[in-house]
Amino acid sequence: MMIGLAGTALTAKERKFLRDVNPAGVIYFKRNVESPKQLAKLSQELFKELKNPLIGIDQEGGRVARLGEPFTAFSANKSLGRYYQKTRKVELARKKAVAMARELKAIGVNLNFTPVVDIDSNPKNPIIGDRAFGETRETVAKLADVTIRAYRKEKVVSCAKHFPGHGDTYSDSHKVLPTVRATRQLLFKRELYPFAQCVKSGVPTMMTAHVVYPALDAENPATLSKTILQDILRKRMKFKGVIISDDLEMNAIAKHQSLASAAVSALKAGVDMLLVCKSLEEAEAIHRAVGLALESGELSTRQIQASLARIAKLKKEYVRKPFRVSVREKFAWPSHRQWAHDILTYA
Repeated sequence: MMIGLAGTALTAKERKFLRDVNPAGVIYFKRNVESPKQLAKLSQELFKELKNPLIGIDQEGGRVARLGEPFTAFSANKSLGRYYQKTRKVELARKKAVAMARELKAIGVNLNFTPVVDIDSNPKNPIIGDRAFGETRETVAKLADVTIRAYRKEKVVSCAKHFPGHGDTYSDSHKVLPTVRATRQLLFKRELYPFAQCVKSGVPTMMTAHVVYPALDAENPATLSKTILQDILRKRMKFKGVIISDDLEMNAIAKHQSLASAAVSALKAGVDMLLVCKSLEEAEAIHRAVGLALESGELSTRQIQASLARIAKLKKEYVRKPFRVSVREKFAWPSHRQWAHDILTYA
């Protein structure tokens, strides 16, 4: 699991959970942010409580950004897409990725849930829109590739989301369970194309969509679909990295079953790591349910060991040594601000 924390410092209950359960890591939200120094100290504490934790965040730019001043305020991905379509140049996309990765490293964050690899194919979509690089599969694939390679060079984990594509929905999976009614042929031609390119780019993690695709699996959202995660993503697309669920506490999942049950189903379907972003009680219930499912044989020990091995490999590549707060860190990046200004100006 990756879990969320309640506030700007670890509580006694959270410390106990970290020590007892040893989750893969923690994800930060705005509720955890007071200042850069406070965040850096919190990351340092997490490295004391956990061995090589993954510390994640959603810092896409635009309306999905957990960090305010003094971190650089980059515009949404759509502006990069417009610039690329005009010029066929990718330098601004690379600069944005490099800047974000470096700023995150300064506070101990080693995983950014970016890039968004959804295609902005439905103008009535309430949740993707300008978070996508553009309306065409080629633009999205190209700029996702640039982003992934920049993050890898900076030794920060990137994550392609939301597999197999959240762009053609009419609803928000935070609130309800959406459905994409595109044909199988169209899904493979359009939605899956940029994700396939991300596999070729070496993306280390992918996040699942809490979305139903009847042409691929008539019953289950992607997060709970063995067909989508194992048959398509693992076998057909040859993805060897870590599959991460979107937050299980989103209504697309939570309104339809207990999170403990959903967690076991997600692991059976092929998810390697579960996101539980808010409730420590739910995380505890999930931990118990997974343990019972392993004991009863409902969950395959071999499959869970394979997931743990993929997570261990990811950590070995990206989380090599403990994070320590640098007293000399000024948390000021004037060149990054200039790059953010350039993106807005040229786009």
